[in-house]
Amino acid sequence: MDAELADRIRQPAIKLYASLERPVRVSRSHIGRAANLSRVVCTRSAYPRCNGVLDELAETQWHFCARRYVWTRMQCQDTSSGSKFWLRSGIGYYQFVELHAWFKAKAPAQLPHMREGQIVALLQKHEVNLKWKGRLPTRRRSKPDAPT
Repeated sequence: MDAELADRIRQPAIKLYASLERPVRVSRSHIGRAANLSRVVCTRSAYPRCNGVLDELAETQWHFCARRYVWTRMQCQDTSSGSKFWLRSGIGYYQFVELHAWFKAKAPAQLPHMREGQIVALLQKHEVNLKWKGRLPTRRRSKPDAPT
């Protein structure tokens, strides 16, 4: 039973990530609702495999912000007005500033119109996976760690 439900959870999660609609955060509870298996989210001990799949497929806040940033950048033709772009993205200001600087250096100036699933593929290409904690991969510390 647990294995069957775990398989049923994967497909809705993949559809949520592949959607071309405005991204919403893909959390454990959101996946459970999309799969019509909300009870699985609440009962960890009864469904260990399902909860393992939910943990695997749920994204971090930073990954969500990166998906929303890329989606907004695809929607906006003119990204020169940073404040309008930021407001349309709906992500936090400081996260937006860091993502904007990083993607400006990494990604092409104009993103092509993408098909389903390509936003996550673009992020993975730039080393941004579902469990990304927000530490930008190319950023280095400006000061060395203090000796202990």
